[in-house]
Amino acid sequence: IKRYEKEKQVLLRVRQLTVQEMGLVGSQEAFDVLLQIANTDTDSTLRATAVRAMGRTEFLQFGAEALVALTACEQTPMVEAAIASLYGMQYPELEGVLHDLCESEQPKVAGQAVAYLSYLGTEKALQTVHELLKHPTASVRYRAYKGLRSLESGPPLNAMVAAATDENRS
Repeated sequence: IKRYEKEKQVLLRVRQLTVQEMGLVGSQEAFDVLLQIANTDTDSTLRATAVRAMGRTEFLQFGAEALVALTACEQTPMVEAAIASLYGMQYPELEGVLHDLCESEQPKVAGQAVAYLSYLGTEKALQTVHELLKHPTASVRYRAYKGLRSLESGPPLNAMVAAATDENRS
């Protein structure tokens, strides 16, 4: 039994490496195969690996909408992988997707969305992250706090700090 489990893990690792290399191809055909793996493979780890492999700018034109659709999945690792891939492919409407995902009932998904909003660093994104400091779930609040702390400075952060200071004076 131990040998079987060990060989099963080796096979999974080989499959993961193959999927990752397929992502490097960057073609429509490679994307279609990755999407098929993401939607149908029996191993959840391999499905998430396939979604992460889709996060290349070469896939943006023909793959972004499929990744946006995966953000509605109920499997948290799949959603997290889709968020990372949309960020990696530089999806121009990512901020809107992330704002929607901040409302997720899955704390890990909401937390991931908060983290990526802080990476984007736009004023609107940072305002949302600031508002999520009051989220009912502690892990989401922590991700918001951590996201804001990771920023060194800049106009959006300075404006938020000034607004928070004014808010506390009232």
